[in-house]
Amino acid sequence: ILYNRGVGGFTTHDMLLCLDEMVIGLQPRRVFINIGTNDLSDPAVTIEALIARYEDILTRITAAVPGVEIVMMAYYPINYEAAAESMKDCLRIRTNERIADVELGVPVMINVENAVAAMSIAYLNGVTADELRASMASFAGIRRRFDFHLKSDRLTVIDDYAHHPMELEASLKSVNALYSDKKIVVVFQPHLYTRTRDFYHEFAAALSHAEQVVLVEIYP
Repeated sequence: ILYNRGVGGFTTHDMLLCLDEMVIGLQPRRVFINIGTNDLSDPAVTIEALIARYEDILTRITAAVPGVEIVMMAYYPINYEAAAESMKDCLRIRTNERIADVELGVPVMINVENAVAAMSIAYLNGVTADELRASMASFAGIRRRFDFHLKSDRLTVIDDYAHHPMELEASLKSVNALYSDKKIVVVFQPHLYTRTRDFYHEFAAALSHAEQVVLVEIYP
């Protein structure tokens, strides 16, 4: 199971709210947790509060799913020696080992990041480098993730469920890179009132990567 960036709001708070249904209820053998970027950038969340939330998350999972292996990923270095003894089994130290010449069958940085997570879990389960390369090259994407509905010389229509500012920016940057000579028009429906309230500045910045924006009502 890949439990990536929490649920909905991408924070540990959301993870705690949805833990029973989205993780514990599935009784997985391995859980992959990608530490939410909102937690790391929100000044209202102290490091003490963040650590306490993760301790609660890890304690709940290990208590409810005997023998589960938890792998955590973050976009900053993890100090293994400074970690609490109870958390060290959940940490993996990054090595210099690399799987080179990987070609992903779909564009967009979000897909690249998700592919890295999927490859990590597969590697831990014994999948070889050659098997990973072949799988990544053949991956055709999923519905509503940079999903092409129309491709022609005159017009290209892409559906992307980019409901977080970082995802939206990554998607639009990829569109601009692929179609640098085309006019980029975005029809955007914000997802959830609370997320729109909390990140409207970030959404505006992300949408600035389009030449024209059609904004529709917020999806509640």
